[in-house]
Amino acid sequence: MPRNNKIVLIILCISIIILTACNNTDNDNRTVVLKNDYTNEKRNELLIEDIDYLRTQLTNKHKNPFHKITKEEFNNKIDYLITQVNKLTNTQVFVEMNKIIASIGDAHTGMNYWDGYKYPLKFYSINDEIYVINADKSLSDILYTKVKSINGADIHIITDELKELIPHENDSWVTAQLPDYLLTPVFMYGLGLIPDEKMTTFEFENSNGNTIKKDINILSYEEKPNYVVENDKRNVYFFDKDNEDYYWNEYLNNEKIFYFKYNVCANMKEANFNFFNTKMFESIQGLEIEKFVIDLRHNSGGNSSVINPFLNSISKLSSDKPDIDIFIIIGRDTFSSGVMAVLDIKDRVPVTLIGENTGGSPNSYGELETFELPNSKIPIYYSIKYFNLTNDGANTITPEIIIKPTINDYIENKDVVMDYILEKK
Repeated sequence: MPRNNKIVLIILCISIIILTACNNTDNDNRTVVLKNDYTNEKRNELLIEDIDYLRTQLTNKHKNPFHKITKEEFNNKIDYLITQVNKLTNTQVFVEMNKIIASIGDAHTGMNYWDGYKYPLKFYSINDEIYVINADKSLSDILYTKVKSINGADIHIITDELKELIPHENDSWVTAQLPDYLLTPVFMYGLGLIPDEKMTTFEFENSNGNTIKKDINILSYEEKPNYVVENDKRNVYFFDKDNEDYYWNEYLNNEKIFYFKYNVCANMKEANFNFFNTKMFESIQGLEIEKFVIDLRHNSGGNSSVINPFLNSISKLSSDKPDIDIFIIIGRDTFSSGVMAVLDIKDRVPVTLIGENTGGSPNSYGELETFELPNSKIPIYYSIKYFNLTNDGANTITPEIIIKPTINDYIENKDVVMDYILEKK
């Protein structure tokens, strides 16, 4: 072997050894953080490094981290948290970091922190109240009840506290996200709202006005609940991944309505969107259509360019058949590229917006990149672009016709928005 090749090989071997040692050090640091409490000085030093790294990276990498909170306010929050590291549990430190990030006011900037535990329940927000929409069979008596309190505190006090952890630009996105933050006790525990993550005392109110008090245990890690409700047909209140695709359509012959559901701004492997769109508009030829419904209420984003073929097709249809009434259904889960899709369609054809305010803002930060905290290894995502899509500075899209369901509508899986469209003359 020539001498130069030997030198390269030696350097390569040394590099591998160094990288392996670095990786082992990183893993050791993560273990020190996660396996120790605030009495451990090394753990405290590592967490302070993480917090300072968060400060530096968000300040330098985010497109505009101080559009809502001032740099001084941000730094004061960071500095105060550093002084508390030797008094707080890991969960409390991470939840406080979450709160600081959320205070930036960018729904696309946050941290992925969750310890894997959750209650054997599902929640949904209806008219500013939190309802149990599914429960383990051992808790069947609280199905469809309203949550009154958690650990003795009124539910609205709880949700006001949790709101500070949710990166958002409007209240509609908070409404969409609150059920998930309630489902995972780590957030309430980190905020000091519950004393024990493993078991929590809830009070519920049933339809008769009676109060039911329950001590709810969390599921073991990776344990799955045995839910009371198992839908064998599409739930109209969610993107029901078990019963519907990224995009699909149907013709309601008796009502002369063509319905197009667009759940995700992405191509399916089975049929890319361009192919699907071509087939969809070919199927429209010869149909008697009075109303065309575009349902974007569960579209939380993806690739904003995927919908482009539809924009051309719907423009042509509207031009050829101007008497067709076009409706776009929007809601709390309409977010990011889903919001862009609403505006793109609205720019091309006359439409009526119906449903709820969008969770996404038409004027917001986006296009995500990520970094990892060096010791705890928690991923942080942040925005690198600003999208100014309307001239009015709006932080949500408000429909001309606002329709909100009741808990009875949910129980019956009644699509109140489509019912309105069906009945509208």
